[in-house]
Amino acid sequence: MRLYLLPLAPRQYRQSGKTGGVSTPGRAVSAGLFRIAIRAGSDHPHAMPKMSDPSPSDSTRWRVLWQTVGASGLSRVVSAVFTLAQVPVALHALGADSYGFLCTALVFGAAVNFADLGIGSILQTALSSSFGREDDPRLKIRFSTGFALHLALAIFWLALLAPLPWLVNWAGLLNLDSTTAAHVPAGISAAVIALTLGLPLTTAPRLALAVRMGWIQPMWIALGNALLWATFCVAALTGAGFPFFVFIACMTPVLVNVAVLIHVFVKLGWPWRLMLSVDLQESKMLLKGASLYALPQVATGILSLGLPAMLSRSGGPAAVTVYQVVQRIFGLFTQAHTILATPFWPAFAEAAARRDHAWVRKAYLRLWQLTAGLFWPGLAAAALFMNPVLKLWLKGGAPMPSTAFVIWMAAWSAAQTAGQILQIFLLGLSQLRSLSLFSVTGSLLAFAGIILGGRLWGPTGIIACVTLGFALGGLAGMFAGANLTLRQLGEERA
Repeated sequence: MRLYLLPLAPRQYRQSGKTGGVSTPGRAVSAGLFRIAIRAGSDHPHAMPKMSDPSPSDSTRWRVLWQTVGASGLSRVVSAVFTLAQVPVALHALGADSYGFLCTALVFGAAVNFADLGIGSILQTALSSSFGREDDPRLKIRFSTGFALHLALAIFWLALLAPLPWLVNWAGLLNLDSTTAAHVPAGISAAVIALTLGLPLTTAPRLALAVRMGWIQPMWIALGNALLWATFCVAALTGAGFPFFVFIACMTPVLVNVAVLIHVFVKLGWPWRLMLSVDLQESKMLLKGASLYALPQVATGILSLGLPAMLSRSGGPAAVTVYQVVQRIFGLFTQAHTILATPFWPAFAEAAARRDHAWVRKAYLRLWQLTAGLFWPGLAAAALFMNPVLKLWLKGGAPMPSTAFVIWMAAWSAAQTAGQILQIFLLGLSQLRSLSLFSVTGSLLAFAGIILGGRLWGPTGIIACVTLGFALGGLAGMFAGANLTLRQLGEERA
């Protein structure tokens, strides 16, 4: 026997037979309307009644989506301001060498975004689909199972990486002075701790996105960056050592996700004992999906690491410098596009689960229209004015890129924005086989283009070949897969 405390709809909706007045469990809880449901026999999560939103109107879904986009954009601006303010504080307190290692440790800690081996991406779609089907029992068990899988992965990474601070000659590898080298084990340990503690907590923002609370994480990220700047200021004034700076910088994202988890659970009215539930079938589903998506993740990671390495091999460090400064400009557009496109992912999954195929088609086309109408012209304008901007920004401190290099970099950035749309659409509709096949094919052809272009045409040839390889091998196939999915949705709707 299992005891559940469940919210009821307000009296006026119960009498009329409608449920539209209760948009979230939290609203019914706040009204103080409960019932006790005693279920005997089956412990399957479907034994609980449904508690989610009724099917929303198009305007409601669009409002939530744009609210998330706006919150993410504002958070990115606020975070950028405080991140820039942190640099002189930490640089003055630590010195150039120690600050450089601090940045290296932060990059290592950020590996938490890739350490889930694809499980987090599958979990995002699964949570959004459960919310769309108004299946709160399945939503809860999927979240708790996903959390447990991430926790198991965190233990694996901890066992694998724990000896790392003392096994590697970091001073020689990173060319550190003796003072900074003495603090390396503590700094790497802090990054490993942040990685292992942070991995299971990455499920919190995924849950927030799935239940239309995507504004919560951006708010806490902005607040976290502000508090980190204030902590750096206090640490600099009190003479805190290098290990403290590394530890607090690595732990800030972890604490942000703790706050997100608490915030979402309070808004939903979920009990904390829920975190102890694990479902074997859900585990198999998440692991099966992750097995398909892990390979594209690895291929993309190898491609991102291989591109600057081959540029350095082909054109020397100066070529990497040119690539990095040009990428900083074009990266503003790709990062903004990520802010725009990411909330569409759970929206696609939720709408598809409700069989609102008309909205899926409309949103997919709208995303292409925004990309082609705003971001691609922006990339073209940035390419047109790239050299004058770089001269003003760098004041001759770096070599100027050739016109051909800038044009191909703009094309590569445009291809990345197109890839974001297709990947988000195919992930949202659980078309993992198409995504895996063509994403890996595109990455392989792009990597082959890196090698061929570097040998034959130098740095410009590398960017040209990686763009063409990704477009022909990846984008073309994913685009065909997305169109086939749209046709199938149209036939099902008819």
